[in-house]
Amino acid sequence: MTTHVAILLPRYLSLILAGRKTIESRLTRSKRPPFGCVAAGDVIYFKRSGGPYQAKAVVERVRYFSNLTPAGVRQIHRQFGSLIGGEPAYWQSKSTSRYATLIWLKNVQPVHAGPAIPSSGWQAWWVLKDSASTKSSAPPAASTAHFQITLTAGALRNRYIRLPRALADALRHRPLRLDLPTGAQIATEVTTKNILRYRAWGDLFRLFGVKPNHPVHFVRQAPNRYRVLFTTRPLSGTRA
Repeated sequence: MTTHVAILLPRYLSLILAGRKTIESRLTRSKRPPFGCVAAGDVIYFKRSGGPYQAKAVVERVRYFSNLTPAGVRQIHRQFGSLIGGEPAYWQSKSTSRYATLIWLKNVQPVHAGPAIPSSGWQAWWVLKDSASTKSSAPPAASTAHFQITLTAGALRNRYIRLPRALADALRHRPLRLDLPTGAQIATEVTTKNILRYRAWGDLFRLFGVKPNHPVHFVRQAPNRYRVLFTTRPLSGTRA
């Protein structure tokens, strides 16, 4: 198994974490990583361009294309574009690519840290040696750095998110700010009933198609500030 680090724009990271981008693509004019370097079972850490690590995933399968023409790139766009999520400008910029790597992702999860990599202003993909893949670029997180809540049928029906008691006690009496997946930012707090106060959770549940046993992730961006991420698929081993 090989560990990789991929640098991505924030928009594409959000799509991966939301389960809407299930293929990571790299189209290039020359043979360079990840072409020929990725295999099923590898782990990819996704780092925001100019920012922190935000996700990791396991490689489900890979397809390589070589000797591409503009027509070949258009065919890839037609066949896989909805799973790749590239904007029109992306496909236009890649029209003369000769090589393509398509990587199907599974077991996507948010992270707050990842492997240490050298500082680089241009490299967008790193293939790490085993020794490098075990190095963390940040210390172990506190219990409130990243947490996950599994939503129950009752929580969806009554439009709330309730925290476990220990977590609620740790966050209570703090003014919290949440970066919602819609791009909005709200101020909130934990109530005496361990509920994360916000009147429009139900609107977000409907917008993102959340069902019972789906998880919602809270990833700390700064003290008392969290990014909220919905994963629209049930956790393995859970029951309705």
